Amino acid sequence: MSKLKEKILKDINEIIFHKDLDTGKISVFSMKMFYHISNDFIGINDKLRGDNNDDKIYEISGLCSDNIECTIRNLFIMNRINTFTDEEIYKMIYNVILTNIKYL
Repeated sequence: MSKLKEKILKDINEIIFHKDLDTGKISVFSMKMFYHISNDFIGINDKLRGDNNDDKIYEISGLCSDNIECTIRNLFIMNRINTFTDEEIYKMIYNVILTNIKYL
């Protein structure tokens, strides 16, 4: 399992599945996703190309985290979060990342 997946699953279980979930905690989750995604992209970028493309990485990471927040918030509003497993929510997040990575 990749380190990014481990971090995302940990945050899903600690934040999203917490009994006192609210929209503020969803925003915190989104910020943590931004941090995890941007750090992972920067690490990959440094290994592959070695160039300094951090501004673009932060832009795409922000786009990912905004889309993730909207998805999680909609599930929360519709009372559907508890109908998914942590792996299913991770796959939704992973698909958001894959959709947006092409812009790098």
